[in-house]
Amino acid sequence: MARNYWSVYTQASGATWELDNYIPHNNIDFSEGYASNTKKIQLADGSNIFFTPEVKKSFKQVVFQWELVTRDLYDMIITYIDSDEPIRIVTDIVGVEYIGKFIDVAINRLVGQSGDTANSISAIFESY
Repeated sequence: MARNYWSVYTQASGATWELDNYIPHNNIDFSEGYASNTKKIQLADGSNIFFTPEVKKSFKQVVFQWELVTRDLYDMIITYIDSDEPIRIVTDIVGVEYIGKFIDVAINRLVGQSGDTANSISAIFESY
């Protein structure tokens, strides 16, 4: 089965993005999340109120995972981590993209597999 690829852009200057590379679409299910800093407070009478100390919401970390990929992907993500610059990942789904930074990457050699693609890679992406 053919693998789809996602475009990776680096920030050129200001609000402009420049195509840098392509990464394979992750081939393991992953979840996304969105959170606010709203707190639930129980009052003396037992009722609850919700309080938001400031208007702040954030996307949760996304963990991308790839199976049967080469070490080149691992090296590419390390380059993005070391650059400490934001990147923009444009997926194959219209309107779905991630802007932020890779903050962690790990590689595992798959037992019982051989060849260049006998790797499992997971990377944590922190969205802005």
